[in-house]
Amino acid sequence: MYQPTLEGTGTPETRAGQRPRPSRPLPFTLRIAEAPAPLAGAPTLHSSAEAADYIRPQIGRADREAFVILHLDPKNQLLDVELNGLGDVDSSAVYPRQVFKSALLRNASALIFCHNHPSGDPEPSLCDRQLTRDLVLGARALGVKVLDHIIVGRDSIYFSFADQGLIDDYDLAASAAFPGQIREDGEPYDYDDEPIDGVGFADPGGRSALRASTRSNPRNLPCPTCGAKNRLTPLDRARGYQCDACADRDEGRLD
Repeated sequence: MYQPTLEGTGTPETRAGQRPRPSRPLPFTLRIAEAPAPLAGAPTLHSSAEAADYIRPQIGRADREAFVILHLDPKNQLLDVELNGLGDVDSSAVYPRQVFKSALLRNASALIFCHNHPSGDPEPSLCDRQLTRDLVLGARALGVKVLDHIIVGRDSIYFSFADQGLIDDYDLAASAAFPGQIREDGEPYDYDDEPIDGVGFADPGGRSALRASTRSNPRNLPCPTCGAKNRLTPLDRARGYQCDACADRDEGRLD
């Protein structure tokens, strides 16, 4: 039987039926990385307004678009602030591969994306929406949470994808794209049924989003205030919402 030579590969020739062995030991080092500590004096971000107030002084008056990533730990404490991209007056190149590479290297469990509009108008463009959707989809595949994408202008106004419900919408679409993810306990992983631990961008007692129910997000839960059945979806309950009737009563619209 013909036996091909393995010269030049660092593995000697062997007889038929034998496994080749390296001619020299292969270097192998096992290292356990130390968990990164939050930035000294960095805030814990509980809302989109706090995130916008934090990033506005840094990029709000820039003469070109800057794309910044806030890396957060499980308690929303700031681990690092990264200037991921610097563009022109109306655009900035963002590469999801580099976005998630930096997130994994920093061991971040959650991300907030921020960028500015030099024009002063924070309304997102179609490209901004498509980019955010793609980033939420990629984060879902990696098990990283996207809390928000915030666009700031020169003044105090800002646009929050989370406040407008777009992050939830993109996450629901991503859950349909990755239906078979498994948690550490062996159960199917579904962010739609995952309770928020109280440090997310929730507004306890606020108005229910009452989004269109889907198979993965059905409206089958009672209102925590009045107990009325089939008023909330799992996303609504996880974010601390109540039904619209209770919200109207709290706001003085109903007697």
